[in-house]
Amino acid sequence: MIQRYYIECPVCRKVTVLRIQAGFLAWHPIRFNCGNCKISLYGEASFNAPNITLNMCRGKIINEVQNPNFLLSVSGELLCPKLISITSNDEIYSSMSPFIHATSLMGFDKYNEFKQYIINSLDYILKQQNHFIICNQLHFLKQDNYLKNELSYLPKDIYPLNNEVDLYRAIHFVNRQFYEIINKEQAKAIAIANLIFKEIDDYIQNNKKEFLNLIQYFDNVGLLDKWEYNIFQLSKQIIENFHKFIPIIGKKYYSQDINQLEQTYSINTISFEEIEPIYFKCYELLSDMLPILIAYNNLKYRNNFETMKPGIKFMKKDIKTITDYISVDSKGFRIDCIDGTEMFDNIVYNIFDRAVRNSIGHFNYEILTQDVFNQTILFKNLKNNNKNETRSLLKICISMWQMFIAINDVAEIIYQTKKTSYLTKGIIPTLKMQF
Repeated sequence: MIQRYYIECPVCRKVTVLRIQAGFLAWHPIRFNCGNCKISLYGEASFNAPNITLNMCRGKIINEVQNPNFLLSVSGELLCPKLISITSNDEIYSSMSPFIHATSLMGFDKYNEFKQYIINSLDYILKQQNHFIICNQLHFLKQDNYLKNELSYLPKDIYPLNNEVDLYRAIHFVNRQFYEIINKEQAKAIAIANLIFKEIDDYIQNNKKEFLNLIQYFDNVGLLDKWEYNIFQLSKQIIENFHKFIPIIGKKYYSQDINQLEQTYSINTISFEEIEPIYFKCYELLSDMLPILIAYNNLKYRNNFETMKPGIKFMKKDIKTITDYISVDSKGFRIDCIDGTEMFDNIVYNIFDRAVRNSIGHFNYEILTQDVFNQTILFKNLKNNNKNETRSLLKICISMWQMFIAINDVAEIIYQTKKTSYLTKGIIPTLKMQF
């Protein structure tokens, strides 16, 4: 079902016809720009079958006019055809709906799979969001007695809560439930978890002393705790904004890749201003955690977590140890050391877009002057304007989501590292080897 609304820009008075696709969501945000003066317009659609209600916070709902200026289809679940200038009123009535566009690229089976996945995710968030947040806050506040009460529903034969490492295992279970419900790439996640288990078992069997040195190196300076806390804060922000990300989560189900999709489709549930701080946090956190991947590579390939692979230099200085690597403030250098040639590189290899991050970090980008029909943002090169780059909002959103998934993959490495640190301190789990 499609319902049309006519939206008048409060500045230039040009009119955009919104074709709102009814779907399986109860509500969703709407974000777009005026095709003439380019200011941002936003509101929220809610659904109570068979009715669709639109509330605009910026932009005025008016009665139907004879010669509207622009046409945009919107959906809370699906990617939609881009904003266009209306050349004939026939376009208002003849354009395919987002649902038809999506099912033509997904097929009905994949669409139904996507629909059920999102419904399950939203149901989990509705029921478990507070539990997830409270448990983690109590964990970081070290309020163990309160935390035990929150986790008392867990089966005690699997998750006893008798000491610090028992509680840590239980928190990990809560966090993995959250990650697994919002991450459709389960095959990859399971493969990474199995890889970590296998590698750690090999280190314990064949290079235990050096593995324990790695654990103590990161644990003693509080890096593991810091990273886990930052992952929790980011995850909380993702939960709170989940509705805005639904169309990009569905990207996996389309038959086209991102380069093909961005030629025709847009996302109208989130603006660049909203995705910008989350993108930046994902980039900074993921790049901040690279040392633990480098350390595991060092241990696997050079039998010493400190020893970097040969030939690495920064400003003509040899980078020989993990301490040398961490001492370099340049995020670009840190990322360049991940070149895909070693096992743990593959979790994050080719996932960073430096042009976007640098422009955001230096507030050196332009939104409103760019092509609102294609939702492109200009990212400026501080040193050379000839190297300026553009990205579509859709590509930026998908890149952010990929970084968030990678962050949670690294979180599993951090967990396996930290839980072993409890053993080095003499804190033994009630159920041995149950991690």
